Amino acid sequence: MKRSILVFTALFLFVLLSAGAENEPGGLTWTEKVIEGPAGSRISFPEFAGGEAAEKINGTIRADARLDEYIRLLASLSEGGTGLRIDHTVYPDPVSGPYVSVILSAKGRMLMGRPSQIWYAFVFDTATGERVALDDLFTDPEAAHTVMEETAAAEEETLSDYLENRELIPLPYEDLGFSPAGVVLCYPYEQLSTLSGYAVQTIVP
Repeated sequence: MKRSILVFTALFLFVLLSAGAENEPGGLTWTEKVIEGPAGSRISFPEFAGGEAAEKINGTIRADARLDEYIRLLASLSEGGTGLRIDHTVYPDPVSGPYVSVILSAKGRMLMGRPSQIWYAFVFDTATGERVALDDLFTDPEAAHTVMEETAAAEEETLSDYLENRELIPLPYEDLGFSPAGVVLCYPYEQLSTLSGYAVQTIVP
């Protein structure tokens, strides 16, 4: 998988600035849940513990990432066919601070259509378990949007030729997480994807 890296030096500071004392961190922990399938197929996802916030996070991930449907699909797979793999990242780990990011990657057999890849990206308030939108992470959302979109427009001219779909804009603000490198925007396959069939992440340092 190739990733398009957009360099915004200062933007992630907005995330740190807005993650202030308004939201006291919750006492969340998590463990990995793994369900094995044939020929190396597997589904792994985080299960959070720590009260009502954890229950809300688990419910949102399970519903919005369609995990029950993928689990049924995994049970229907046979040896020698196209497999399915769902992996995840959680940041920060261990969970600390007011927000936690969860990103799942489903690759191989899809619920619908040909084999491909899809991202499911979330940011949660650790105190309430509520899902957090991009604008909630920035002290000046309008300025952040402007800088990100202008930079993406400039980067669009230099994208690799090893792409099947190559549209950086519009930015997928609804599918975001964060990592040690910065904000992570996860594109749908039909917008930005490689010739090998993988959807692309954009990291905003």
